[in-house]
Amino acid sequence: MKKFPLLILALLFAGMLIPNTSDAQVLVRTKQVAPGVTIVKTKPVHPGNNFVWVDGYWDYNPRLKRYTYVEGYWLKRRNPKQVKVVHYHTSSCH
Repeated sequence: MKKFPLLILALLFAGMLIPNTSDAQVLVRTKQVAPGVTIVKTKPVHPGNNFVWVDGYWDYNPRLKRYTYVEGYWLKRRNPKQVKVVHYHTSSCH
């Protein structure tokens, strides 16, 4: 019966000598950045007084996994008091 506690102590000591598996994970995050290339396009003819120009912009395409350029376009005003259309985007990178 004296051998049982000694066996348990030996197993516990042997368990401490076995290297533990690491719980740490390596996390690599990449941030997609729009190209620094400036694209110069000429505006098409102004279609009328009720239209405003929306500038072109770079937009990330998750399907292609890269940025693509969205060309500028004329947008009809919803009401006469609307003066300017400003493009904004939110970051999809987490």
